[in-house]
This record gives sequence, structure tokens and C-alpha cells, in this order.
Amino acid sequence: MTVGLYFRKSVNAGPFRVNFSKSGVGGSVGVRGLRVGSGPRGTYVHVGAHGVYYRRVLDSPSRARAVANRPAASLRFDAADMADMTGVEASQLLPTGPGELIEQLRAASRYQVLLPWTAIALMTTIGVAATSKVLWMPITAVVLGLPALVWLWWWERGKQTATAVYEMSGPVADWFTEFCEGYRAMVGITGAWRVEASATIVGTYGYKVSGGADAAVKRKPVARSMKAPRVLTTNIAVPTISHDRQALLFLPDRILVRSFDDWSDVDYQHVRVTCTRQRVIEYEQPPRDGTQVDTTWQFVNVRGGPDRRYRHNPQLPIMEYGHLTLTTFNGLSWVIDCSRPEVAERFATALSNRPQ
Repeated sequence: MTVGLYFRKSVNAGPFRVNFSKSGVGGSVGVRGLRVGSGPRGTYVHVGAHGVYYRRVLDSPSRARAVANRPAASLRFDAADMADMTGVEASQLLPTGPGELIEQLRAASRYQVLLPWTAIALMTTIGVAATSKVLWMPITAVVLGLPALVWLWWWERGKQTATAVYEMSGPVADWFTEFCEGYRAMVGITGAWRVEASATIVGTYGYKVSGGADAAVKRKPVARSMKAPRVLTTNIAVPTISHDRQALLFLPDRILVRSFDDWSDVDYQHVRVTCTRQRVIEYEQPPRDGTQVDTTWQFVNVRGGPDRRYRHNPQLPIMEYGHLTLTTFNGLSWVIDCSRPEVAERFATALSNRPQ
């Protein structure tokens, strides 16, 4: 798991000041202690004196802002500082489709396996029987016990799986085939993370020690596959996103939602999916297929250059990622950053185009 961060020369002429930076050009007007300005980071009011200052952003531009994939240690973020982005769990979602499959999945996920304990009991029995002087006792235990173990394995396999068989035709079949083809590109990208929490970076100090980022995020890698988990047996490919025993499974008729051993589902018509391009400051090794759009330093000065007070102040890449949000009105929320924005955009478009 990583905690991360999403992202100023100046010319003075009397009360006027023009600022130049990699992010763009800005300007401000005022006197010492009171200044109103506008620039790439938005319109703001800067008030203060005697070393104490207050800065208030009045609005912010619509361009993509930079965040960082983890804050510098000096930011000292903890869970209380960051807003949760994961939404509700499956247990808090009422199923929207036929409930039989959900009940099967819940029962299969919670089934307590007997086979290991039975195997231990059988081996103990055989060991005790082998100490007997009567030869037929261990032989009988093996002859009867091994077939019983095979039968128990077969029987429990059915108890641990739910079955869904699909026969598709028409627009939904065409859409699902196209959606699966597009999702294979999502499986193939190098980097994909679920954003679990975020916090807005405020104040000059936060700006300096975060590389000039606007927000910090906590994220974890997500796995992508075209195969359903073992608990679900089906005759079709199942585009799946999973993270910490939580998962989304995209079926032709609905999206299955897993949270540990609980399951629910949501109808496609209740899902809102968006995709934007997000600039991210990478503290880790950037993904091989990612696009670097700029650089910054771990510690920056108020003008956006490197802060010379820090001997160890590495230059960091700023990457452009696809920022996916998948939400429903009843609280489901998945926010995913993808190393290739065009793949994330294709996924969002395909999901939005499902025929109703």
C-alpha cells in the first residue's frame, strides 16, 4: 500500500506581480499583508503579517490538478486526515437482480471446508491401525477412507461454488463481446491502483514538502483478469477488478460486488462512470507504459523550484494517468488510476454504452 500526492519566477511592478512557472502564468495585485491573485492554482486571497499568513483559494481552474502517490514523511498524514473513497461494502448494498445467485455466492464463500480435518482424522486412524497386529485393520482404513476423501472433495467442491450459465443474443451480447475485448487492454496495462483515501494539501508548508501537489492519496494496486474467482463457475469470460478480497465482476446483466465473504450486485443503469486525465507525482518507480508529462522536486520552494535547504531532494516524475470513478446512488464507490489514460477512457465509454 502506498500513500501519495496528486500537484511557481516573478516580475514586480509596484503593487502588481506576474508569476511564471511550469504550470502557467499568474498575476496578483496588492500590498504587503494583503494580496489578491489568480493563476494556474486558482483565484486566491493572501492575508497576513509578522510571519503569520492566511491563504484562501476562491476558485480553481478546470484543468487536471496534480496529486502525489504518497506524501513526504513530514506531512504526517494519518487516517483521520484523509477522506475515505471506498464507499460502502457489499453487505450494505441491496441486490438489484434475481437474488438466487447472490445467495449461492454468499453460501459458497462462507462454507467451512471439512476435507483437511477429515484427511487428518483418516491419517490418524491409519496410523493407529498400523500399530495393530491385525493386518486387515490398516488395509480396511485405506480402502474405505481414500474413496471417502475423494467423494468428500467432489461434494465440497459443489458447496464452494455458485453456477451462472448465460445464453446471450442481440444488442447485449454484441455489447458484452466488445466490452470484453476492450477490457483485455485494461488487463494488459502495467499500473492500476484503487484510491482508498485522499486529503487536500493546504498551506505553504504542505505545498513545499509535497512537491507542489494539490492533494495526497492512499492507494493500492488492483488485479485485473478475464476470469471469475473460484467461487463462481460460469461459461463466459468475466472481466474482474479485485483488491484486498474486494472485487467487481462485470457480467452481461449486472455487476457483482464482493467484500470479503459477502456479495451483492448493482444494475448497470444505476452505475455512473467517469474518466478524466490526472497528473500524479510518482514517488515510486513509474510504470513502463506510463507517460511522463513533467518533473518536480520532493521539496519545492514557493516559486516551484527545488528547496536548497534539503541535501536529499530528488527530482520526481509527474505522470499522466486515467482517473476512473465508478459510483452508484446507494454508495458503491471505486476510484481507479490507470497508467494508460486512453485505456481507462475506452473502458468508461464501453461501460456507459451498455444497452438498457
